[in-house]
Amino acid sequence: MRKTTETGMTLPEIMITVAIFLSVSSILYIAFIQATNYYSQGQRKSAVIQGARGALEIMSRSLTEARYFSQVASNAVTFIQFDYDTNNDASDDTVQFYLETVAGNVRLRKNVNSALQRYITDVDENVTALTFEYYSADPTLDTNGDGLASAAEIDTGGNGNGVLDGTELSNVNYVKINLTLAKTQGGGTSSTSLSTSVYLRNLR
Repeated sequence: MRKTTETGMTLPEIMITVAIFLSVSSILYIAFIQATNYYSQGQRKSAVIQGARGALEIMSRSLTEARYFSQVASNAVTFIQFDYDTNNDASDDTVQFYLETVAGNVRLRKNVNSALQRYITDVDENVTALTFEYYSADPTLDTNGDGLASAAEIDTGGNGNGVLDGTELSNVNYVKINLTLAKTQGGGTSSTSLSTSVYLRNLR
């Protein structure tokens, strides 16, 4: 009768097996972490784009109905909105968009008659850039012949004091909004820059 001898794995074999297992586990773990990070980045990017689009939509919708600008600046605007009467006083409301720093984040704010106030960016969103560019489609103000008169051209055709004011404001009928928004979520930050052009149908 033949005698069989059963032997286990030798120490070198065990060490090689463990090393292979650890290597494979490390690769899988790194791949999992990277996939999780890519997913989080994608979620943040999608959220920040949606937030920026929402903010631009709110501003565009109001500006489209602007009847008269009372004050304009590079990062803020105040105007009378046509047929918009939230307090039922039989007069059009004054709408203002401007930036305000809250808990370390710069947020976009909408005021109506300086009473009805709301933020149009979320608490975890930071406005890193906001600019309003003002133009006129009046060909008599377009000195360089590019089809639109810039704020400087509008001012030159007015009082030339370097600021859009007085009757110059009534010439503004086209506004370009540039917004850069950053969102912090899940230990990371994503940002996006969007622009939109608004034709003011009540001032054309």
